Amino acid sequence: MKERGELLEDAVVHGHRYGTPLQPILDRLAEGHDVILDIDTQGALNVMKKVPDCVSIFILPPSWTALRERLLARNTEKPEDVEIRLNNARKEVGYLSSYRYVIINDDGPDGLTRAFNDLRSIVDAERHHTIRYIPQLND
Repeated sequence: MKERGELLEDAVVHGHRYGTPLQPILDRLAEGHDVILDIDTQGALNVMKKVPDCVSIFILPPSWTALRERLLARNTEKPEDVEIRLNNARKEVGYLSSYRYVIINDDGPDGLTRAFNDLRSIVDAERHHTIRYIPQLND
């Protein structure tokens, strides 16, 4: 798919190859849907280059300790692999200023709800941005 130009983005992350097929994204956008991609920084930077008016959002943990605890709680990786992910995450935060928005996914009692509401606010605001929406007034 990459060789045929059928991917919106692709990247090798932690030794695994990932990519987002382009056509389903174009189809959803043509239908008037919002499309949310859950991708790493490499992929996001590639999307931002190809689609400069995309809405980019960097999601941060509340702390490095919280991120370590979340990764360990998954029980999907060895502790040394968790450390590699943490080191990579520290580097990725260096790209924060390349994104249009940032959300902190907090651990507090209302943390996830707040992060979701922040996301919803961004989507709502962007739907009314003049590059996407020009209201038609009746006479």
